[in-house]
Amino acid sequence: MIALQVIGFILLGLVPFRDDLVNSVTFDRRLTFESFGVRISLESDDIGLLSVAHEIAETAFLGKLKLIENTTSDAGYRFAVIRNGDEYQLFQNGKRTNNCKSRSILFKYFRSMLRITVAENAVDRVFVHAGVIGWKGRAVLFPGQSCRGKTTLVKELIKCGAEYFSDEYGVIDNEGFIHPFPRDLSVRNHVYQHDVVDISALDLGATIRRDPARIGSVILTEFKKDAQWKPELLTVGRGILETIPHTIPIKAATEMSLKILNLAFADAIIAKSTRGDVNKDAVAILTFLDKHLN
Repeated sequence: MIALQVIGFILLGLVPFRDDLVNSVTFDRRLTFESFGVRISLESDDIGLLSVAHEIAETAFLGKLKLIENTTSDAGYRFAVIRNGDEYQLFQNGKRTNNCKSRSILFKYFRSMLRITVAENAVDRVFVHAGVIGWKGRAVLFPGQSCRGKTTLVKELIKCGAEYFSDEYGVIDNEGFIHPFPRDLSVRNHVYQHDVVDISALDLGATIRRDPARIGSVILTEFKKDAQWKPELLTVGRGILETIPHTIPIKAATEMSLKILNLAFADAIIAKSTRGDVNKDAVAILTFLDKHLN
């Protein structure tokens, strides 16, 4: 397994966490990587767990990470995964954040924590919690909270011919371009919202966008039963204000976030509306985009 081969040549001596928080546990295996300018160390006392953690990091960032061989340099963020009896435990910067008897559940939480850490601290990038598609050569951003139907809408739009960028993050660079983050779509069970199935966009017949694009439109929308798509056009300033709650680094990097949002939204058509039936409203949204995007 490639992860084991990589780990093999970056094993270190003992790497202690704070004794008062981790009960004097020490870790003799570590690897360090960098993604979007954020440096993270993964640690464990078990090479098998460290291998799984590395594979999850690779998939979490779609391979966009670089292993750091000189692990004597400090990483800004540290995660450790251990097995303690019949429990698996996760530590972040020396503090236990989760323990669980299910390894798969713990690693699912770990993947989320990795993504949040990078999204909050990325260098020269602003991560917006949003679905993103491509239409007529431009990117269309759908900022919104989880469990508000973003993935369902993105799924229907790409089935209608839109390019797939992401169902989770709009990643905007310091020139205002939005980059694809084409993870598998996380489709929720309509009855049990915590049950999620990952579906490849390719399996839906979608085209996956590979290059960055300018934002052509920002659509602020969420599902409400029996609602109808009746878009209200907004100013750029109002659009930015409504996107701020979904802008992940807004507290840690306020100035950078606002600068990049202003640049990215400058020429975008911004609209707001609730929506109901996804099949009908996906077509209505694409019709709206056809009308407003040159």
